[in-house]
Amino acid sequence: MDEQARRAEREAAREGDASARVRLAHAQRRSGRWADVLAATAGLEQAEALAVRAEALLRTEQVEAAAVAAAAARAIDPGAVGGDLAEEVAATLLERARAGDPLARLVALGHAAALGAAGALEPASDDRSALVRAQAARLPALAPALRDDPSALVRSVARRVAEGEGEVARRAVATRGEDEEPRTRLFSAHGPDFDFGPFVALQASGEARFACCDLDLFREVHAALGGAARRLGFSRVGYGLAVPAGVAFDPDALEADVARLNDAGALPFPVRMVGQQPYDPLGDLDRVAVDDGLLCACYVHDLTWHPVRHFGAAPDAPLFARIAAALRPGHPPDPAALEPLLQEARGRYTPLGARALALFVEEEGHGKRAARRARSAEKAPRRLGDGRG
Repeated sequence: MDEQARRAEREAAREGDASARVRLAHAQRRSGRWADVLAATAGLEQAEALAVRAEALLRTEQVEAAAVAAAAARAIDPGAVGGDLAEEVAATLLERARAGDPLARLVALGHAAALGAAGALEPASDDRSALVRAQAARLPALAPALRDDPSALVRSVARRVAEGEGEVARRAVATRGEDEEPRTRLFSAHGPDFDFGPFVALQASGEARFACCDLDLFREVHAALGGAARRLGFSRVGYGLAVPAGVAFDPDALEADVARLNDAGALPFPVRMVGQQPYDPLGDLDRVAVDDGLLCACYVHDLTWHPVRHFGAAPDAPLFARIAAALRPGHPPDPAALEPLLQEARGRYTPLGARALALFVEEEGHGKRAARRARSAEKAPRRLGDGRG
């Protein structure tokens, strides 16, 4: 031990405060005494302490713990962790992510995003998986190049990041709050036209549903979770994935995979395992031929029964809510006010979301019953052949 380390150790023992322990940790770091660095920084929550602790954890092969400590340091002080250390932690995590385990890779990419490691994340910008590209879109340095990505999820994340919206604010907008309950559905009153089974719910807000929850996104989540075949469905907890009745699966493994998907942060909203639920089947995700007609019809129904149609929407309310509020029951629509909103929706939302809004306006503003009859006739052939018995 050199004299500087001995002096820092004596000061830390004498003073016992956090600053002295951090000085000791730095002295021991210079001497390469990583176990002593960990002992000196145990329990400290200052950004500087967490940063030096992250390096010690990396040097002692505790890479995930190093990523957590470094991210915590950056959350307190964005400049606390040097770029070289952040990139090294991220690159090591990605190297260790198991091949063939998409969730392990997503979790590693999530750590890289939390560390701001643009170099480690840049290759993800060209990946086939939209969930992987969405991780790259979380970084301001990479988001501009992904603003026009083919995936609605990636476009939504990239545009918000490019506009300067932070992670916390972005997740708050995309996550369904307590004041936004799913549309109710009394399944027992509708005969056998529903199924019952384990359900994984996407806790997306209305804004996120129209902005990024298209059929491709549900397929991506299904592929990431792996395992049993699943159906797209609507239940009393919202939209999500259901395991069809009679299909064998491991509930503990599925719950663990849902937790890992949330840890990865690839989706801007949480996913929740809610157990056995009655649900409306909207298509088998393993079938190539499934389309989004039934999902679109459900989105239209959400708008039809949205509370803003009776109570109105604030000027800063989400775009879909302002469109729904513009068509209050018993009030004639104002086409001049609606058209700019629909035009904005076509640029902001998925083609599915924009189509649902246009159908809603058509039904409520221009011959509601005739439009519903036409839509029912359009859905009938799909219902006969969608595997619902």
